[in-house]
Amino acid sequence: IVILNTSGEIVKEIPGKVKCFIKGDGFIVLDIYKENNSMPDIEIYNKYGKKLLLPEETKYVEYLDANIFKLIVEPKNNDQKVCLFDAIKNEIIFHNPKVKILGLVENRLILEGVNKDLRVINYEDNKLLYQSFPNEIEIYDLDEYMGKMEDIIKFNCSEDRWVERIKEMSNLNVLTLNKLKIEELPDISKLSNLSKLKIDDCRNINKLNMSTKSLTHLSLKSCVSISNVFEFVMNQSKLEVLHIINMDLLPNEKLAIYEKIPNTIINGNSKSNNSIFMNYSDF
Repeated sequence: IVILNTSGEIVKEIPGKVKCFIKGDGFIVLDIYKENNSMPDIEIYNKYGKKLLLPEETKYVEYLDANIFKLIVEPKNNDQKVCLFDAIKNEIIFHNPKVKILGLVENRLILEGVNKDLRVINYEDNKLLYQSFPNEIEIYDLDEYMGKMEDIIKFNCSEDRWVERIKEMSNLNVLTLNKLKIEELPDISKLSNLSKLKIDDCRNINKLNMSTKSLTHLSLKSCVSISNVFEFVMNQSKLEVLHIINMDLLPNEKLAIYEKIPNTIINGNSKSNNSIFMNYSDF
């Protein structure tokens, strides 16, 4: 492939396999495949044939709007980062490793945070134009949540150090505990709005709190140390949907549970390694 400038002069000749894309105001994006390399080298030229200075180890380029490109950069021995690149200024204008760049409309940048929260900012002055309300998101990273604890509706807890904060989430409706090392559950009996509880691969938890009676949905998977599963389930008056995966129950206990809660799935025992994954869309 040969690149010419506006005067018809040859700027660059590139041998071998090359994919060429024209974007926006004449920007030329080249994927250059070298021998024994499955990943292409990426180069961008402006309409005058000038090569833009992309960050080293740029692995992916996506044209967004006007003169803005989204880049994925993978430095050696470092985490992947996504950034915005201004092809006119020839520089990175936005980079935040905690968010995904979903799109760009004029100067409005659409982002998704680690808690699946949407934000719209003006990338030119970094002014926040919109952000999701707390009741619209599920919290996955409590350290990145800047709101009030009582505003949290859905919480996916994967860090032992966050457990003590759960009691502050007075309006919590959905709680997931995932691969925690704790032995005792937090006291959730006072969370009157809590209706869905999922405990996944928390192998040290030894007991469920019998005073918790607000649940309509319960999912337990590989929580092999819990000793009162049957008693807890039979003590529930509102439970409508139940999943028990890779845990031990006696045959008569299973029968009693099926009779009490017909919408039940029981699969495997404590020695099983079923990869069945249940989420609340299955309920």
